[in-house]
Amino acid sequence: MPVSEKEIIERLPDWIAEKKTSFLFGSGTSAPGMPLMNMFPGEKDGSIDVDGLMYEIIKRNKFLIGAKMKINVSEEESKAILGTLGAYKKFIEILLDMLGNVNARERHKNINIFTTNYDLFIEKAVDDIYESGSTAPFIFNDGARGYFNRLLDNSNFDTTTAYKGRFDNYINELPSINLAKIHGSVNWKKQSEDVIRVCNYVVRDKPEKRETVKPDGNEPEATT
Repeated sequence: MPVSEKEIIERLPDWIAEKKTSFLFGSGTSAPGMPLMNMFPGEKDGSIDVDGLMYEIIKRNKFLIGAKMKINVSEEESKAILGTLGAYKKFIEILLDMLGNVNARERHKNINIFTTNYDLFIEKAVDDIYESGSTAPFIFNDGARGYFNRLLDNSNFDTTTAYKGRFDNYINELPSINLAKIHGSVNWKKQSEDVIRVCNYVVRDKPEKRETVKPDGNEPEATT
C-alpha cells in the first residue's frame, strides 16, 4: 500500500533512528538554483543544448562556492542559488538532528545521499554548517581520500569515525553523511582512465577532462 507524503514526513525520524536510510536526489532537487534540461532545447526536436546547459551549470556553481572571478550571474539567479542553498542547509541540519537520536549500539549513525546532480550544493551547505559551528560534530564523506591530491575511492564509504574518552574509557560514533554522485560532479577531474580527482574548485578544463555524465537524456546508459 502506497505511503502518503504526510505519513513519510511523520515517520521519517523513526525510520532514520531505526533503519539504514538512503535518499536519492534527482535534478529537480536543485531547482531553481540550477537549471533543468528542458530550459535548454536544441535545434532538433527533442534534443538538448548540452553545451549551453553545462555552461550555465558551471557558471552558477562558481558563484555558489564564491570563486574569485567576475561571474555574470543576475540578481534573480543569485537569489535562486542562495535560496536553494538555504534549503539544502536546512535539510542537512534536520538530518544531523535526527542522527543524534540514533543509538550507536544498535546501528551506525549514518545517512547515504545518492544524487544524479553535478552541482556542489550539498558540499557548500556542509561547509557553511561546519563554519557556523551550529551543530554537534559530524563527518561528511564524499568518497575521497588524500590531502593536497584527493582521489575518489569507493572503499572510503565503508568507514566510521568515533570519539573516544580522554582516558580511552568510551567510544562514541560520530554522525556521518555519505555523498555518492552517480553522474559525476563539476569538481571531479579525470586524472587518468581509472583515477578521479576531487578538486576544491569547479573544473574549467575541456569537457573530456571533467568527470560528468553528459546531460543529453541518455544518462542511465553512462552512469559512473
